[in-house]
Amino acid sequence: MKHVAALIVLVSLIVALGCGSAAADAFERYGLRPAALIITGQDEETFERVLRRAEELGARGLLAMPPSLVFARFPAGTGAGDFADLGVRFAAAADEIDPFSTDIVTLRSARALLESERILREAPVPPAEPFEDLLLRVPPEIVERTKVPGPRQGSPSQIVERAIDQNSEFLMGSVLINVVLPESDAGIEWWTDQEIAELLTDINLGLNQYVQQTHWVSLSFIVNCPPHHRRVPVSIEPIEGNWNSDWRWITDAMRALDVDPGYGGSLGMTHAYNNRTRIQRGTDWVFTAYIADASENECWLPLPDGSQYVAYAYLGGPYIVVPYPACRFGAGIGFAHVFIHEMSHIFWALDEYASAGQSCNATSGYLNYRNGNSYYGGFTGIPCGEGLPCIMNNAALTAPLPICKFTMGQVGLGDDNGNSIPDLYEIPPRIDLLKSPSQGDTTYDGSYLLIGRFRNEALPNMNPYIDASRRVSYAPKLVAGWMRINNGFWTAFVPSAGAWDGSEAELGTIINEGIDPGDNWIHFRVRNMVGLEARDSTRVIFIGIKFYENSASVETGAIRLSWKTAKQVFGAVFDVRREDLTGGGPELVLATIDGNAPVEEGATRKVFMYLDETVEPGHEYRYRIVGRMLGREYSSRAMVRIATIPFAGRLLSPLAPNPIDQRGTRFSIRVPKSYHDPSGAAPATSRGIWMAPALQEIKTPVEVDVFDVTGRKVRGIYSLSIFGGEDLTLDWDGFDDGGRAVAAGVYFIRVRAGSMQEVRKAVILR
Repeated sequence: MKHVAALIVLVSLIVALGCGSAAADAFERYGLRPAALIITGQDEETFERVLRRAEELGARGLLAMPPSLVFARFPAGTGAGDFADLGVRFAAAADEIDPFSTDIVTLRSARALLESERILREAPVPPAEPFEDLLLRVPPEIVERTKVPGPRQGSPSQIVERAIDQNSEFLMGSVLINVVLPESDAGIEWWTDQEIAELLTDINLGLNQYVQQTHWVSLSFIVNCPPHHRRVPVSIEPIEGNWNSDWRWITDAMRALDVDPGYGGSLGMTHAYNNRTRIQRGTDWVFTAYIADASENECWLPLPDGSQYVAYAYLGGPYIVVPYPACRFGAGIGFAHVFIHEMSHIFWALDEYASAGQSCNATSGYLNYRNGNSYYGGFTGIPCGEGLPCIMNNAALTAPLPICKFTMGQVGLGDDNGNSIPDLYEIPPRIDLLKSPSQGDTTYDGSYLLIGRFRNEALPNMNPYIDASRRVSYAPKLVAGWMRINNGFWTAFVPSAGAWDGSEAELGTIINEGIDPGDNWIHFRVRNMVGLEARDSTRVIFIGIKFYENSASVETGAIRLSWKTAKQVFGAVFDVRREDLTGGGPELVLATIDGNAPVEEGATRKVFMYLDETVEPGHEYRYRIVGRMLGREYSSRAMVRIATIPFAGRLLSPLAPNPIDQRGTRFSIRVPKSYHDPSGAAPATSRGIWMAPALQEIKTPVEVDVFDVTGRKVRGIYSLSIFGGEDLTLDWDGFDDGGRAVAAGVYFIRVRAGSMQEVRKAVILR
């Protein structure tokens, strides 16, 4: 199941991108609280469903380890009940996790993430000593082998085919980290469950710091270290070599993970594995972290020149190599510092420590952002940068895991104007509304085919390390759209493709409701992943007649018709047409009403009425109102009513016919109105009598039954509560409740309506 993290920016909040470690959870200002979800069954399907449910509930700052853990910040009120159907354990505090409910790796990571605020607050600041790592580039011949023609544009989810250094362009969206733990029979380093638990806990603590620093763009990580990534068999002991020999054991590890050696060495095989897993998980970005067990050897062998590095990474990917513990930086926060330092290289950040030799004028990343915090002094020996504490250097640290503004800029998260929208994505979407070629802007039947095209342009990719001929310019993904007709409600829509799944979308829709005769405006809104919106409108002219309501009510000796239209009727006339369903014959035009002469006229509607006094008692009629204008006809819906049979009593009319022939008989009931007294008095029933204003009208229960001369009920004709004030006409076909014709003889039809009752004798002749 694909997983793409939801990216929602709270654009109203201004966030500074300075240095420092979060003293408190940055999500608290949004009312979000951390919680861990333990998937006890550890199956992939449940893991994916939990991810989707978390997104649906508005969770942000997601950190996950498939298939056992999902950690995120949730809106207030979210709890175990929101996941009850998934069979997972919900914990809002570390002590709520049952230690026997999961494995040690999941348990340690979940508890640490729930206590990350305390851990960071109590953690010692890493020693301010030189940080030495290797920053490498993929050789040109391998880049050429994986090169994809460009330049191209689209959202990360749209760009499936990528080169070796295009799987980690910037730190927004969802990131898959394949953590691979090699192990060799040739050495003395053996991964224990305890070490793996501590390692993954430290990785998650480091990633959590990045999530805290980028809460305004909703960054999420999936740390992929399932059992087959642990203790991966290799032929040589990783920590007993250096980067000159690492290709051997990395190639072994990729073979063990079923990657074809034909992809070309450690770099090509890792790139192939990254692509495979990114597509499987549906994330935006991916890289692989090879972690060497260093619990006995402490660090790598020195390089031929005698120098010794801590870790290394390839600028732009595809992988990093880090020992655990991290040489002199150790485990815990020290290892987390090293890990996210190398991960920042994967996303194009440069080193800042003095011996790296990177000047302040060096630039990197999608935004071509300068390295303005470098401690390199060149020939002068005086640092050129601003001297900010940062994970990319190791001098003057004042917090465990600070991420400074220059590193944020290089990994694509620059926000120089401080409006909480990353500069890389500060481009609003665009809407193009196309008229139907056959309709233009006019409809004659109230329906209209409208085509809308929605697109988000991209800020051009300026990465100086990728040739301009193959750069990908990433556009913000479109995430939602709404449509409104005139002053109606905004209604969400999905594109014709079925989902918002990229920076482009199209909607082809036939609008057949909500358009009024005359001028209409159809409005659209579309929103992208960082909250920017575009709006556009188009005019549609409906030349025609629209019936909003039409009804027929039965009166004594007449049937009253009424219909409501739009105010604009274009000089139409209305034919009142009637068909006698009882007597037969053709549909007749009873009258023609001038459209400019309504009985009632409001700001947006006209109301017309007609009283048909030519009805035959007991006959059933079908009526239609047909508007005629400009050579076109527009018909209302049909209305069927039965004319009242004249009343002899207060409640029940005579039967027509009586004696009853093979067609049955028909009769009318004058249903009284019923009222309820809120003061507690008994309900009152009346007709034509003034009632006290305090009484509230309620429905009147009406029951109509047929009995034989012995008093046995043979047929139930009607039993329903209805509002009174209108005559009700019913039939009895001479059959009993079993569908059998009753015998010839005398029968009685009894009507009860509220507190009133009346009986009529019926004679059946056979």
